[in-house]
Amino acid sequence: MAHLWKLTNELWEPAALDGAAVALAEAGEAAVRLLATGDGGWVLLARPLNSVRVNGRPVVAGLRVLRDRDEIVAGGARAFFSTERLTRVEAFPG
Repeated sequence: MAHLWKLTNELWEPAALDGAAVALAEAGEAAVRLLATGDGGWVLLARPLNSVRVNGRPVVAGLRVLRDRDEIVAGGARAFFSTERLTRVEAFPG
C-alpha cells in the first residue's frame, strides 16, 4: 500500500493512501489531489501554472505520475510519496 509521508511539527508521519482520492493541499493555487489509477499506481493532479513541484520541477499540464520516493511541495506543504510497506508487528505462527 502506498503512503504519503508528511512533515508535521518537525516530525515525518506516514498517511496510508488507501482511498481513491486524497487531498494534499486545498489552499488557493496549491490545490493538489492524489488519485489512485486502479492498477496500484497514483497520479498527482494540480492546477496548471501554480506553485506545485515534484522533485523540484513544476508539474507540467497539472498532471504527474508518481513514483516511489517522489518529493511533493505544494504551497507550504512538503511530503514524500512512498510505495514501500510499513513494518508491523505480527504473531509468530510457530
